[in-house]
Amino acid sequence: MQMMTPRLLLREYKPEDFPFFRDVYMDEEVMRYAYMDAYKTEQEAREGFEKLLPGAAGEKSFYEWTIVEQATGLYVGSAMMEVQMKNQYGGFGELGYFLLKEFWGKGYATETARALIALGFDQLGFHRVCASCNAANNDSAHVLEKAGMRHEGVLRAVRCKNGLWQDEIRYSILAEEWEKA
Repeated sequence: MQMMTPRLLLREYKPEDFPFFRDVYMDEEVMRYAYMDAYKTEQEAREGFEKLLPGAAGEKSFYEWTIVEQATGLYVGSAMMEVQMKNQYGGFGELGYFLLKEFWGKGYATETARALIALGFDQLGFHRVCASCNAANNDSAHVLEKAGMRHEGVLRAVRCKNGLWQDEIRYSILAEEWEKA
């Protein structure tokens, strides 16, 4: 499964993409607001990466793509969608993204979030797509709002990062809202 936006290609990871994956997931600044800590070793990163490669049997509950700039072929970052619940009425999923620092502030995160929202509704048949970000991550909150998501609330002290409990902001968009936008 792959997606194209005006400037980006989101495609499944290939084995040769490991160096790019490693660059994102071992970067402390990129992973600063993530649930997970940055990988500490290349071996840890490789083990995480190999779980994402296509070929897993059965219905997927987690998708992850590499983000590539179409004009240059440069690796931009990683995007993901987790199926939280699926049934005959649609269900819902949660999106996420991490970009290399040199691509921050270019609108790529918003473009990625919109592509993931469209995927959730148009291909996965969700009723709702949600996202969350660390309450201190104002840039990501802004991205989610620009992508059309609505602020739902704050979960207090739900994320533990480096031994400190932090708040999380929740966002969502419903299928009917997406259709109207």
